[in-house]
Amino acid sequence: MATLATLREKTAQKLGIWKEYTTTAAGETDGSTLVCTSLDFSDDALTDWYVQITSGDTQEIRKIKSNYYSEGQIVPYVAFSAQIAISVTFELFPFDPTDITSKINEAIENAYPYLFNPIIDTTLIGGNILANGNFEDWASSSYPDYWRASVSTLTKESTYKLFGAYGLKVANAGHAYLSSAQYPALMSLEDSDIEFFCHIKTATASAGRLQVYTKDIDGVETTTSSDYHTGGDLWKKISVKATIPDDLAEIQFRCAVTGANTVYFDNAYCFGNNIDYVLPTSIEYVHSLYTCNDYDELITKDQERIDEWSLINNAGVKYLRIPEASAEKKIEIHGKGRFAALSSDTDTVTLPDPWSRIIATGAAGLLLQSQSNVLSSQNKEPIVIAEKYLKEYEALKTMNPIQAYPYQMPKSGVFLTDVDV
Repeated sequence: MATLATLREKTAQKLGIWKEYTTTAAGETDGSTLVCTSLDFSDDALTDWYVQITSGDTQEIRKIKSNYYSEGQIVPYVAFSAQIAISVTFELFPFDPTDITSKINEAIENAYPYLFNPIIDTTLIGGNILANGNFEDWASSSYPDYWRASVSTLTKESTYKLFGAYGLKVANAGHAYLSSAQYPALMSLEDSDIEFFCHIKTATASAGRLQVYTKDIDGVETTTSSDYHTGGDLWKKISVKATIPDDLAEIQFRCAVTGANTVYFDNAYCFGNNIDYVLPTSIEYVHSLYTCNDYDELITKDQERIDEWSLINNAGVKYLRIPEASAEKKIEIHGKGRFAALSSDTDTVTLPDPWSRIIATGAAGLLLQSQSNVLSSQNKEPIVIAEKYLKEYEALKTMNPIQAYPYQMPKSGVFLTDVDV
């Protein structure tokens, strides 16, 4: 595991510019100075360098206007937003630290697929026709992928969840819903009897329930509701049965809330005769699949390998086609994905130490390369060093000193394009 802060340190060390200090006294109350008597730079030697505060309440980046050796002072062009206290750590760079972050992220992105995030995902359920039923994927901050909000406010919930990394938080009267308008595969439920399940948590009785809404081609609307959650702030599995008309025009699966309440939902499920499952967005490459125990058990066990499967792409959406997935059983996906971009110092990425050093080498080369246009045309050394680092980076990443899985795509794992689903 590596943080942005550690990757920045490794990158700066690669460039020979790593300088970290701690303030020895508080600066001016208006944030106009930083004080460190340990600085060993002559007057104005740091002009147009950058200082990044890395601890305390004011973690900011500023370009340096001047520095004074005798007072141990750094004066930024723009004052910090608050006084810089004593015993606060900071780093100094001849480059803008935001550029270092940008090049670290670029090096991480360019290293894929040689360096990757190993993923074991258990959010898909055999036979589940509901897309993103575990509410893991949120391209929008306002609703889970494929789902929408009616009046209620929807939030990606990482604390009160039962399965996977996230659940769905629904606040205030209204509902979250998955509609055939967003996910047309639901229309295959026409002329059938179904049962919609979901785990619900709320402290308030009669605050949360499930609903199935249908409209037929004549415009007749029907809403079938489950019993309410009885409160007590515990997770309970709630279900509702519904008969879907044979002239279906639209169907919705709803996670409903009454009054000014907050209710949590996770693991939505409805069995359908589907064989195609929306691939979780965190996964770029699938190595192997397994069917496991029942979907509503918290643990994952009894893995049995699935041999017949394929990846398909329909209108830009990736699906797993699994012809014989066991109904109501967890599907375990072993695959790999891209690392997420880093923005704050505490953001983490699952990089073992050899990989983090490769990323630092690439970031150092990219940073020097990007600065070549502002470096003196008489000084070719930074450009030469940049080319050296980038060649080293390309060689190291393709050798990949650590393999989490023996990534050999199974014969059944072909990737097809524009397949009807």
